[in-house]
Amino acid sequence: MKLIVIISTFLCLIYTSVNAQSSSLISLEEKKEKVTVEEREYLDYLIYDVPSFLSFYEEQVTRDIRKEKNIQTVEFDNVALLENIKNKKYKKDFKTAHLLMIRWEEGDDLNLTKEQLKEFKNLKYLLIKSSQPVNKQLENYFTKHIKLEDRAIEIEVLYTYIGEEF
Repeated sequence: MKLIVIISTFLCLIYTSVNAQSSSLISLEEKKEKVTVEEREYLDYLIYDVPSFLSFYEEQVTRDIRKEKNIQTVEFDNVALLENIKNKKYKKDFKTAHLLMIRWEEGDDLNLTKEQLKEFKNLKYLLIKSSQPVNKQLENYFTKHIKLEDRAIEIEVLYTYIGEEF
């Protein structure tokens, strides 16, 4: 009987650790309600206060260095621009980023791989800015298409509804 309890406990621990490695998704608003004031302020700083950033748009790439000497935030204006992660020109910037923001619109094929995420060595947050309200089906889609397994550090996947125009 003792052996059965030990084996059951072991299997539960394995199941829990495997599930903990998959990407969990939480709304930005919910995240802000659950964290300390310092963490909320830091998250707001990364998103809204314009630290050193690198932004990818259809027509241009903007790199702006502020008081921090390293890029803190990387933003992709649409999913197709994620191809720029392969560009070695930005490798150093990706390594220092703490926040990765991706604008996602209905119909976009978001597929963020482990190989792409390996470029972001210090990443703490991945924020999906969705053009439609996020429901359970969309949460499942994001969770399925963002691969966070085998990461040495934990990345929190957040989403926020930005509407049709941002």
